[in-house]
Formats: sequence, structure tokens, C-alpha cells
Amino acid sequence: HPPAAPTLRHHPALGLAMLRRRLAAPGRLWLLLRYLDRDGRGWLRIASIKTQLTHPPKSATQHPPNQLANQPTPHSALRMPQPLCSARQLRHLLRVGEGIFWTRDRERIWLRSTLKVADTLGVERLTGRPVELPLAALLAGIGTFRAHLYAAFHSGRVPAARAGQGEKPIARATLARITGVSRRAQRAYEQRTRTVARPNYALGPQADATREQEAAWRRGRAVFTVKDVRGYQGRQGRVYVAWQLPNSYEGPHGQGSRCRQRHLNRRLADLRKPRDAGNDQRRDGGGGTGRRVYHRQAAGAARSHRRRPDRDAYWRGQRQRQGGRWWYALPAGEED
Repeated sequence: HPPAAPTLRHHPALGLAMLRRRLAAPGRLWLLLRYLDRDGRGWLRIASIKTQLTHPPKSATQHPPNQLANQPTPHSALRMPQPLCSARQLRHLLRVGEGIFWTRDRERIWLRSTLKVADTLGVERLTGRPVELPLAALLAGIGTFRAHLYAAFHSGRVPAARAGQGEKPIARATLARITGVSRRAQRAYEQRTRTVARPNYALGPQADATREQEAAWRRGRAVFTVKDVRGYQGRQGRVYVAWQLPNSYEGPHGQGSRCRQRHLNRRLADLRKPRDAGNDQRRDGGGGTGRRVYHRQAAGAARSHRRRPDRDAYWRGQRQRQGGRWWYALPAGEED
């Protein structure tokens, strides 16, 4: 069997914070340096980093080939097809990430831990499952790395037991708020990383003129009607009101274990308690109270609808339509 491609353990919440704060470039360097620190010492020599990640010096390329035949050529231990950046860009990245991802002196770079980086970036909780980020995604370019940071969020949302089914629907506007990525860039990132976007549809009550008009007023152009030809929902030939829901997504990355994640979250909460005493602001990247609630079973949707009849409640169905999934709906303002 061919050897497995090298991967790095990555927390999607950190990637979202890098995207929101425009720190993807120094964040990529931080992940690469953690990969290079095979011994786990927590520090690397700056001279060694320059040798492995930057272009070879120009003086080495100006000599004839016969003069360099017996001399070792600077190369990367990561076996990159091309160097990561120039020496000047490396100095700029080290300056930008100072105090966030590392500290340094004249000879060494001291890497900060995941906990301290998360605290500095304002991450209150490491949500979702850790993912296995491929090393090739870090070396392919900064645009590809940003795309994988976005896709890692979707990869961490889906539990391993339900891989291939997609997670609960999430709107483009919500993704733009919590990731800082525009809708146009989201589609480009999904195409680049082969993230699967699966459509979802909600099946509402039996259609009549009043319900169709009310649904069109509330949901706009997403409303359409469905004729139950085979009688899946009741009598054959009945027409039901339906509308399109936000997509579900399936990321391309494998999932890692949640080993020590609960411990990290407890330590992260302890770090933030002295600063956030009395602060009632919404969590960075949190969702707040939305108008929709998605459930796996009808009982959960019914209980939620009884508690909050002013918002929609959905539960997952078994039918699929053109690669998408049907959801049953208890619309706001209607009885169970």
C-alpha cells in the first residue's frame, strides 16, 4: 500500500478565527512550524526555518554547476515542489504573528500552544470535531489554505457516524457571519476543496389558495408546490406546500478524535472568566436565537414547537429529491 499523505490535527474554530481576523498567512506558518517541531520542544531555530521554508540564496544559483556538485543544496525537509515564501516574506510573517502565534529572540522562535492561540484570537470554545488537515493544503498556496480553513468547518460539523448524510442546514448569510467569507467566495472555496453542498426541502401542509399565499408572503421565491402522486404523505394526488431550505454541507477532511478537547475547553473558560465577568455579549461565532430549529425526530420538533410556536420546527425525513433531502415542517403560528 502507498504511504498515507501527511496530515495535521486542526481545530476548525481556530481556522474560523484566522479567517475572520485576516490572519490566515501567519496561521499557516504556525501550523507548519508545529509540524516541523517533531520533538515537541516548542521552539525552532530561525536559521533552520529559513533553510527549510524559503528560497535558496541567490549566490548559490550564480555559481556554475560544477562548483556546486559536491555542495549540499538548501532544500525543504517537507519536500515541497517549491519554497513556501521568500526570506523577506518570512520576516514579514514573523513580525505579523509576533505575540499571537509565537514569540522570538535573535536565534529562536518559541511557538505558542493551541490554548494560548485560541485565547488570543478570541475563541471562547473549540466547537466541532478536530479534522485531519492535509499537509499539501498548506503548501499549495495561501488561497487554497483559506479554502481548506473554510471547508474544515463543514468537515468538523458532521459526526463520523452520519458521514455522507450532511449536517443540519445552515444559511449562506450565517456562514458569512461566522467565517467572514462572502457568499461568492464560499462557492469558490467549496469548488476548490470539493465540499459537497446538498439541497434541503421542507414539506408543509396541504396546499390551498390561502396557505399558498401566506407561504409566498413569508418565504418569497423559495415556495413551490408538490403533488404526492404515490401517496407517501396521505391520499394519492394531494398537493402540498413546500419550500427550499438552506444547504447541508459535507467537507473533504477526515475527522480526528476529541481527545483532550473537553480539557482544553475547560482551561480556555478558566482563562476568560477573569476578563468576561459580567459580560453578557454573544459568543464570537455563535448563532444566537434563530427562527428555525432542526431535529432528527418528529418528537423533538413537536416539543420545540410547543415551547416556541412563533418559529418553525423541522425534522429530517427519509425521502430524497435530486440529491437533496426532505424535511417535514411545523410552520410558525400553526398547531401540531
